[in-house]
Amino acid sequence: MKRIEKEYEQGRLLQQPTQTTVGELIDMVVKSHRKDLGKTKKQVLTAIKRFDVAGYEVASLKTSDLIEFATQVAEGGHGQSARTPSTTANYMSHLSGCLRLALPVFDIPFERQIVTEAREATTLLGVTGKSKRRTRRPSLEELDAFDQPHLSGPV
Repeated sequence: MKRIEKEYEQGRLLQQPTQTTVGELIDMVVKSHRKDLGKTKKQVLTAIKRFDVAGYEVASLKTSDLIEFATQVAEGGHGQSARTPSTTANYMSHLSGCLRLALPVFDIPFERQIVTEAREATTLLGVTGKSKRRTRRPSLEELDAFDQPHLSGPV
């Protein structure tokens, strides 16, 4: 009880929850990252900021919000053509990475379980998944056509 009284006196219990949007969180993660982010990660995080989820408050995110985001990505939201389940999973992975840093790094309230539930649900729904394995092998004619430009040049 004394701990609670002490926190109340210090004003910690009266603080309003941080109202940081997903888009702002992405910017914070990019700015605070010590390692150089790869080209693909930067592009994906920039693209995520164009989706509806970027305007949602991190603290009030629900599993259904992340499932809706994944569905928008898969259906080709924002002028893109439909994306494969593996590409959608990549978007979810990058967004999940940012959300998982919200509480420990930036003190923004967020339940990590939301990400886990959303990723499980999108996999079960077929919205996200692994990349397809290639089963077809090139024919000999295709291999010959591929090698022709290399063979005709000076040796």
